[in-house]
Amino acid sequence: MSSYWDPRDYTIEDQLREMVNGRDVATSGNEVFKGQSNGDVSMYWPSNSEKGHGHAVFHSDGSSEIVHK
Repeated sequence: MSSYWDPRDYTIEDQLREMVNGRDVATSGNEVFKGQSNGDVSMYWPSNSEKGHGHAVFHSDGSSEIVHK
């Protein structure tokens, strides 16, 4: 399975499916925010990378870490 994913392709159906499965999800423009069970929030945005998106994790202690560019 390819790791390519463009957040601009994320639909309301995708968001509802994740919410039904117990995940906190929000979108803002082309960005997608996903809550994790440990309280962290992942942010995804469109990019020209080979994965099609950038990714950052915001930790519940207030720090943040860029995971990919």
